[in-house]
Amino acid sequence: MVEVECEAANDRPPVGIDAGLNTLAALSTGEMIDNARPYLRAMRKLRDKQRALARCKRGSKRRGKVKSALAAAHLKIRRTRDTHLHQVSASIVNRFGMIAVEALNVKGLAASNLARSVNDASWTKLFNFLRYKAERAGGRFVEVDPRYTSQTCPECGVIEPKALSQREHRCPCGCVEDRDVAAAKVVLLRAVV
Repeated sequence: MVEVECEAANDRPPVGIDAGLNTLAALSTGEMIDNARPYLRAMRKLRDKQRALARCKRGSKRRGKVKSALAAAHLKIRRTRDTHLHQVSASIVNRFGMIAVEALNVKGLAASNLARSVNDASWTKLFNFLRYKAERAGGRFVEVDPRYTSQTCPECGVIEPKALSQREHRCPCGCVEDRDVAAAKVVLLRAVV
């Protein structure tokens, strides 16, 4: 567990965050934060610009213009993503005193078949924004072990294996919740202990 703690104490409640692809993050409070997906939304325009670039003769003025337009489109995607992540991280830090997240191997996930979605979500950038904003606000940022967070019951602690397609957590103890919210609660419990 990696923890960044600041000197100033605060009275804001703690929160656990489970990062995802369908929703950017699920909070232990039950709130789901939408994923902006700027790359996915701009893919058709990017594809058209890349095809136009491929049709241009190397060294021509037109190729330079098309190349500049393609670079501008990628810059717009990056700025859109950064703006969304800054707004989300500022909102979370303003409401919560301790922020607990999973210490995910994002680099490994970005090399898998989920690479496009993982890179579009940009979890590492979100976690970095949360870390430095929590430090500035006098809060705590904690990273916990991600193993079995989505399979552990937040009420009784029983590990119940689930398929990725199963989006609802159901436990014999009677706990029924959204899978991502239950994982966020487990992340928070691991950070508090």
